[in-house]
Amino acid sequence: MENNAAGGPRSEGKPVKLSIVIPVYNEEQTILELIRRLISAPMLPNVAREIFCVNDCSNDDTAARLDGLPRVFASSRVSCNRNCPTSRLATD
Repeated sequence: MENNAAGGPRSEGKPVKLSIVIPVYNEEQTILELIRRLISAPMLPNVAREIFCVNDCSNDDTAARLDGLPRVFASSRVSCNRNCPTSRLATD
C-alpha cells in the first residue's frame, strides 16, 4: 500500500471512518455551534465521521445540551458520554 502526501496509508476510495473525540467542560454556550461546524466541514466522499463528546464534570447545562445533540443532529453520528460517575448527572 502506498502512502499519501502526509505519510499515512492511502485509502484509494475505500470507506474510512474519522472519529472525533471532544472533551467538554462548561461548554453549554458553545457546544451546539462546535458540532454544527464539525458536521458541515467538507469531507472526502469515502470518509464517514463520528463525533464523541465526553463531558468532564461540567457544572453548567452542558449535560442537557449534550443529551439533545443526537436529536438535533439526527442525520449524523453524534454520541455523548458523561465522565462523572459521582455527579448527580450519572443517576439520570
